[in-house]
Amino acid sequence: MIDRPLRLLFVCSANICRSPFAEVLARQTFAGLDVEVSSAGVRGFDDHAMDAEMAQQLRLRGTDPGQFSSRLLSRSDVEWADAVLTFEFRQHMKVLDSHPDARNKVFGLAQFARAAELAGRPSSSQNPLERIRAVLRPDSMSDDIADPYRRGPKPAALCARQIEQLLGRIAPAISRSV
Repeated sequence: MIDRPLRLLFVCSANICRSPFAEVLARQTFAGLDVEVSSAGVRGFDDHAMDAEMAQQLRLRGTDPGQFSSRLLSRSDVEWADAVLTFEFRQHMKVLDSHPDARNKVFGLAQFARAAELAGRPSSSQNPLERIRAVLRPDSMSDDIADPYRRGPKPAALCARQIEQLLGRIAPAISRSV
């Protein structure tokens, strides 16, 4: 049993499209659950605004993107997280190359969502992360969520829908029954 909130870290390439969208939407999706979320990028921009197309996708979902500022992944981010959720297999490998001791907590977002569905809703005495880990399968490059950066509104909308659906699949598995 975790005696503090479950900590999820979303990691993409530059922390300006997918991971900040996931971070902000996860706060809304997981509202009322004992979960903390954050995001970072494995390379690229530091202290940069969220991509305008992805920020617009948040607004279309009734969520304010706020004053998001990108940041690079740090050792303290990885240590803070219970699960590091990536959007592409190459990000997954980049995190593991930089932080090999984190191999038991780095997962593809789609892989994690699939396992969360299989794990189901935990009881109040169960650790939701342990239940999800128990059914995880190896990550797959076919589960990548394409980067919509500078590709226009349609790729941004597709990416946003994918992330929204995956977060919706994770929520029941991390909500503890009373």
